[in-house]
Amino acid sequence: MEKRPWIALLLDFYGELLTERQKGLMKLYYEEDLSFGEIAENLQISRQAVFDQIKRGEKSLYHLEEKVGLAKRFLEERTRWRRFTRELQAIETSLDSGQEADRQAAQKRLRALREDMSSLLAE
Repeated sequence: MEKRPWIALLLDFYGELLTERQKGLMKLYYEEDLSFGEIAENLQISRQAVFDQIKRGEKSLYHLEEKVGLAKRFLEERTRWRRFTRELQAIETSLDSGQEADRQAAQKRLRALREDMSSLLAE
């Protein structure tokens, strides 16, 4: 994942653990898409101060994700649920075809999908 969306995701998960200052500056930079210069001018602080706080915030977010791993797990689970959704759509199409062979294959795929979902819920 590219840096900007990754940091925005980390902010969603861990932003409350940053200092108010870091969180505010990072939201302006990553979510409002303001430049260091624009933020500095709006807040009447130096561009270097903005840069330093954002870099410290990034470092903290990366460290938290390394230790806790919530964002990575979220993305993995989202990928799994999207796969389940696509598989269910394919099964529905097979069942609608009216062909007995397609219906039997769809039922087999549905059983396998049910097992996958059960294992996911058991984790």
